Amino acid sequence: MRIILLIAICILNISVYAQKQAYHWYFGTNTGLDFSNTHTESTSLGNVLGVPSTVQGPINTFEGCFSISDINGNFLFASDGMTVYNKNLAVMQNGTGLLGHPSSTNSGIVIPVPDNPALYYIVTAPDRNNTAPGLCYSTVNMSANGGLGAVVLKNVSLTFGSSGYPVNHAYENLTAVGHANGKDYWVVSRVRSKIFAWLITSAGINVTPVISEIGMDLGIPTIAPSSIGVGAIKISPDGKRIIHADYRFGLDHYLTIGNFDTSTGKASSFQFVSTFLENLYSLEFSPTANYLYFTAIEREHRGLYVKPINNISAPFTKILPNIDNVQLGPDNRIYAIGNMQSSLWIILDPDNGGTQIAEVPNKFVSPRLPKLGLPPFITSFFNIKPIKGKELVCVGNDAEYSVEIPSIGSGTQQIAYLEWNFGDGTPVVKDYNMSASVTTYKQIHKYENKGVYTIRVTPYLVNGLPENSKITTIASTIAECKIVTNKMIRSDLLPN
Repeated sequence: MRIILLIAICILNISVYAQKQAYHWYFGTNTGLDFSNTHTESTSLGNVLGVPSTVQGPINTFEGCFSISDINGNFLFASDGMTVYNKNLAVMQNGTGLLGHPSSTNSGIVIPVPDNPALYYIVTAPDRNNTAPGLCYSTVNMSANGGLGAVVLKNVSLTFGSSGYPVNHAYENLTAVGHANGKDYWVVSRVRSKIFAWLITSAGINVTPVISEIGMDLGIPTIAPSSIGVGAIKISPDGKRIIHADYRFGLDHYLTIGNFDTSTGKASSFQFVSTFLENLYSLEFSPTANYLYFTAIEREHRGLYVKPINNISAPFTKILPNIDNVQLGPDNRIYAIGNMQSSLWIILDPDNGGTQIAEVPNKFVSPRLPKLGLPPFITSFFNIKPIKGKELVCVGNDAEYSVEIPSIGSGTQQIAYLEWNFGDGTPVVKDYNMSASVTTYKQIHKYENKGVYTIRVTPYLVNGLPENSKITTIASTIAECKIVTNKMIRSDLLPN
């Protein structure tokens, strides 16, 4: 008998960021949306597949709200910034007295602690008021209280480092994005003339922020009528762009647009886009950051606007009246709500400028209605790398590749089939087995020669045209795999 030792190498592409962590939204007057339970709805554009169900929520908030699910889409907890509610919609153990505020644009955001699936940080923002406590963080341990969780550390102040700003100058905005290393996070806020970014690693929150100078000081936060400090901040799903909305009465109102570096936490190259719209409020990027969607929430300008992000000088367009907030969903659609309105609006094609917007009438039933707020999430949750497979594959071996499609769309934007081109000259493969209930599509392919190949997956719409904004590529390395034997074994000493 001869003994042969085989060495196999398998490296998988795994991201810690997952869209299912944004599956459960709770907001407004005890209402919410559940993306883990979707169905077909009759809308202004006809039947739309994959619409999240409406659920009763635990919070009653005018603005600020946030929630988090686990990587499998199971709801964990939600809050208005002051009280944390567990998965049973009851107050979490030690879950009261947080220093956010339900009338803050972003009363808080949740960040998983890297390398510790049981721990989460809650970062809270107060109502704009220069006597407020500032930005704080608390810690939730989900392994406590029989898996219902408990707040185990509460209201630790985040300082503004060497900026000289006191903590009570905090604005109402918060966002978060994944680090370039695919593991850690940045939590980010704009205050006056600066962007602050705090690094979150498995070791904790670095209390010394990375500070970037914007070049425009909006001033010390104040209550109405000037309301300095109101307005959202967002980083694009790919982590490259950062935008802040300046909400103030009676003054010019700017979109502050810059670049963001997820390796360093630095923001740079700021531009100030004058809108002449009062009370800019919420912001959202399309999935590929081709377009920016933003709202104004007061007076005759109230509504939803869109602007191409790579052409700052281009005009913005009002596409819906009476809209107060927008948020990208885990299905790569943008969802819009209006204060005390029963309808839900769905932007089915956000990467195409919002030309298809479906209104779902009577989606919310009084008294459980939206108000001004929608929950923010770590924007990297919406930047999934669609194709997954082995980075190193042996010549002549079958390898499985998959593409994740959260939604196949509807109407003229519905995906009819996927075209797979494996880059080795073999015929393209067309997958027509599209379904609203399926999110992962797989193909098995065998490469006959070593090299680095680019796999290209192109979605085609029902009108026969390719959906170029959602083409996905990945490099696959094919190697000659050798059998490695132990040369110390002498075959002449082995029994026959």
